[in-house]
Amino acid sequence: MRNTLVHLGASALALGLAWTTPTTAEACGGFFCDNVNPVVQTAERVLFRINDDDTTTVIVEVQYEGPPSDFGWILPVAPGISTDDLGTAPPGLFDALEEKTAPRFERPSYGQAAGIDDEGGCGLRRSRSDFVPPPPPDTSGVEVVGEAVVGPYAVEIITAEKAENLSNWLIANGYQISQAAIPAMEHYINLEMSFIGLKLTADVPAGPIDAFSFTVPGRVPSLPLILTSIAAAADMEIITYVAGAGRHVPANGDDIEFDYDSVRWVSEDETDYTDVLARSIGDGAQRWNTEFASILGELVDIQDTPIDEVLDRDDYVNRYHTFMSPIEMTYDPYWVPSTVAPDIDNLHYLEETEDYSGELEAAASSAPLSGMMVVMMPLLLALPRRRRSFT
Repeated sequence: MRNTLVHLGASALALGLAWTTPTTAEACGGFFCDNVNPVVQTAERVLFRINDDDTTTVIVEVQYEGPPSDFGWILPVAPGISTDDLGTAPPGLFDALEEKTAPRFERPSYGQAAGIDDEGGCGLRRSRSDFVPPPPPDTSGVEVVGEAVVGPYAVEIITAEKAENLSNWLIANGYQISQAAIPAMEHYINLEMSFIGLKLTADVPAGPIDAFSFTVPGRVPSLPLILTSIAAAADMEIITYVAGAGRHVPANGDDIEFDYDSVRWVSEDETDYTDVLARSIGDGAQRWNTEFASILGELVDIQDTPIDEVLDRDDYVNRYHTFMSPIEMTYDPYWVPSTVAPDIDNLHYLEETEDYSGELEAAASSAPLSGMMVVMMPLLLALPRRRRSFT
């Protein structure tokens, strides 16, 4: 099996992308929506499915509300991708994965251990008769090498020789691109990568949007956060899945040992886990918490769920969770196989905190037995072995 050749630069990940070398599977990118005001991306969920034919299928969740004409998204991808490599996945896929793989907390059983442009700007205005129109922006070297309609998306595969010209072309074609994105796009152009431009078709119905998928050569999944940083919120939540090829670990980041005993109940069925995790990740760190790592279909029922349409029952699923601000997105994280990293269970038994236990006891003593609430988690049942390939 082939792996991607990787070279680490001083502040960003440089990938071996010559035609004679394997390539890295890239996902996400600049979420540049709304032709008037750029949309700030607040969260990101991505699934990498590593296939048996030395390719990786990348599935990216798209969450957007608003007129279809205001949507635009740019993704850097490996060179050579064609419209035949594009597809969609069910819109409920990531919610289903969240339900099956996110950390779950139970109470132990008894005895159990446990920017807006104005009309004219500032300065002196010229009269209409004195106005000299500026020359058209330079878009030379930008080429659309493939176009397709895939599900709700109108897709363009774009190559470029200069990032400034690519920015000009994108703006002229309805994408809201900040000037700050030019160095990031130049980074990927220097790696001889292509770009996917996504827009929503005019007749896309309201409601959840199908996840976008594409398949590229290579078996080493990577997130191009350098471009993502341009439209990312502070402390953006990122959840990434790697499936199909066994246990994986972060290659150019830290896999933290999260202390689940530090989590506290804040209500009868809610904990402060997300806040505690964000504090544990900290500022300026390139750190991930592996929340689940195992063969998902042997532990939980995935039949008749969106997962069943994408993954096989015997696929190994890794789930990684972090928070990162734009200033920290100076590298492209990637994951590599591990033969020593252990499986990770997502079920954790959490004792009551003293304060909340007191509240429960007071509520119980003042309420009849029939009014007491009992927290019960659903049992997760394994199915007989079966396979269903994602197409």
